[in-house]
Amino acid sequence: MPQEQRQDPARESGSPEALSAGTRNEVNNSDVQGNVTLIGSVFHSPTRGKAPAFAAAALTLIAAASLYLVFGPSLTAKSKNSERKPAKTQLRAQASLTNWGCGESAVVPGLKVGPEGMAPLKGFPRTGVHASGGTIEVILQGTTDEELIITDARAEVVKRRAPLRGTHVVSPCGSDAPIRVFDVDLDKENAPLTLLSDGRSPSGQVPRERWKYAVKLGDAETFEIHPHSKTHDVEFQILVAWSSGGKGDVLVLEDEDGKPFRFTSASAAEPLCIASTTAHPYWLFPAASPQCPESAS
Repeated sequence: MPQEQRQDPARESGSPEALSAGTRNEVNNSDVQGNVTLIGSVFHSPTRGKAPAFAAAALTLIAAASLYLVFGPSLTAKSKNSERKPAKTQLRAQASLTNWGCGESAVVPGLKVGPEGMAPLKGFPRTGVHASGGTIEVILQGTTDEELIITDARAEVVKRRAPLRGTHVVSPCGSDAPIRVFDVDLDKENAPLTLLSDGRSPSGQVPRERWKYAVKLGDAETFEIHPHSKTHDVEFQILVAWSSGGKGDVLVLEDEDGKPFRFTSASAAEPLCIASTTAHPYWLFPAASPQCPESAS
């Protein structure tokens, strides 16, 4: 689910140290900043009589000025705070493609697998590139209680190149039942996201109204997007159109590093098959290996 907007608390976060300071006199919430110092002293007349009239008047002015400095600006600040504008409704998104689960695959340059095969990878390969048909999970949500409508989404290609060479590594898995599954054809320009299935529909069928998904604060949508390319290594962004209160905007989705997503066709990569051995329920072999099931290509 929607990337407002981007923040990286899940990666490279640190616990900030608590800050402490000594006790001091301050004026807060006012136009006067910094320490407050009492200026002036009360002098008694050497004749031990009454203070001259002008001295009493001066003390009165000093006291009045002090009251203004302390209380006047504070009242002004409170008035400004009371006139703050309400929060503006925006679409917020969180996009992730670093998972390595059911059906995920990658093309890994330089990886060679011999006839002995290899164990399935436990995580996404460090030097790998996501292969065509992988998954981008997007969580979309509003920033306030005001409802906004997601009206469209499509892919905008940033760059195309020849498909990446290497070895196509697949993560073994069983079946999965995602909520909303979309396909996008990266070999087309301005390719729209096409809804394949809707797990929230009682019948499991694609609804007629495909692009009216309502979200708000506390009520999110999760999209599972499968980009495909038969012939290219593609960098692209996802553009999500939305509207609220009669006004519309477009949210641009990229990966966790703020770069365009990148998926490659596996057409130039060496394929592997998933087979079972006496010692391992899942093992990867070169596609030409006699260990591969007959259905493997």
